[in-house]
Amino acid sequence: TIIDIAPVQIFWKDTESRYLGANKAFALDSNLKSPNDLVGKSDTDLLWAHNAEQYQAEDRLVIESGKSLLNYEHQLTRPNGLVTWSKSSKVPLKNIDGEIIGVLGVDEDITHIKAQEQVILDSRNLLITIIDNAPISIFWKDTNSNYLGYNAAFIKDAELENPEDLVGKNDYAAKWSNLAEKYVNEDKMVMESCNAIIGVEEQTVGIDGKPQWHRVSNLPLKNSAGEIIGMLGLSEDITERKLLEQSSLEEQKRLTKIASSVPGIVYQFLLRPDGSSCFPYASEAISYIYRVCPEEVREDASKVFEIIHPEDYDDLVTSIQISAKDLTVWREEYRVRYEDGTVRWLFGNSFPELQENGDVLWHGFVTDITEQKLLDQNFEESEARWKFAIEGAGDGVW
Repeated sequence: TIIDIAPVQIFWKDTESRYLGANKAFALDSNLKSPNDLVGKSDTDLLWAHNAEQYQAEDRLVIESGKSLLNYEHQLTRPNGLVTWSKSSKVPLKNIDGEIIGVLGVDEDITHIKAQEQVILDSRNLLITIIDNAPISIFWKDTNSNYLGYNAAFIKDAELENPEDLVGKNDYAAKWSNLAEKYVNEDKMVMESCNAIIGVEEQTVGIDGKPQWHRVSNLPLKNSAGEIIGMLGLSEDITERKLLEQSSLEEQKRLTKIASSVPGIVYQFLLRPDGSSCFPYASEAISYIYRVCPEEVREDASKVFEIIHPEDYDDLVTSIQISAKDLTVWREEYRVRYEDGTVRWLFGNSFPELQENGDVLWHGFVTDITEQKLLDQNFEESEARWKFAIEGAGDGVW
């Protein structure tokens, strides 16, 4: 029959909520072999006896009011613990004279639909949790730049007393109303061009008059048909980082000025475990001491070692190795010989530090002592002449 091949469970009861009949699907769901086995039974006799009172109350409501109950959902926990869901409808069952003689019911198993809904709900809740715990402001707007929603970080940044204060409103209603025209125009550009703005750093002035920086991304929002329905915005407050960068830059400028006034190179020298080396930092004086620019030796110090005087090279390398091994102060006098043949005397002094990765990093300076060396040499020669003269005078020779 038609009702037996219907993809739903169908049943009918008398006015006392006793079953008069059902289709095969309902009998099967009742764990009975045939619909005939159901006749005369009530809900208290079936698998769902614990829900019998509720079902019979629904029957009485339909019978007594003469009105139908349509498309309502109910949950059933079966004896084996399995939870199922049904969408049910109950209508008055009437005879040919229009008298109500019972109730006709239809149940549709929607367990799979509820499971899918739960997956969607869980995913939505997870997404909401992620968005709300994100350390950056996240918000979304409609095509008129009115806010549809935002996360907890946005509520804090916007200083909203009520989380719903900006829903349905635009930036003119926010504490940054002085920038509203700019933001609304940016929204319009993103939505009209359908092109995202990613990771742009913007500087603004807060209502307290102090500078603020944000890294901003704006993306067009689309529906399943690919139509633009608004925009999604992300804003990360990077003011603290920018202020630190400025402070660091100013500090670096001060140190550079100080280093430039020192008569020699202020530097860091790094020796790696594989024997390679570099100058992570060197003041501009390196350009006339070693005749290289700081950038040339930032990753590789070989250009400096190329101009070390051949007679001093081995002693210099050995002194560095000893300082690295014992972590003792490195102090050395040595010569460099430039491409034009000029020879200059240098003096270096630095303090080593062992790094976690095995590198050794020296902090120190190198200065040109050529003039001092010449003075010492002249003094030694003069002293030698005087000594010779005095000894000659003792023998009567002048």
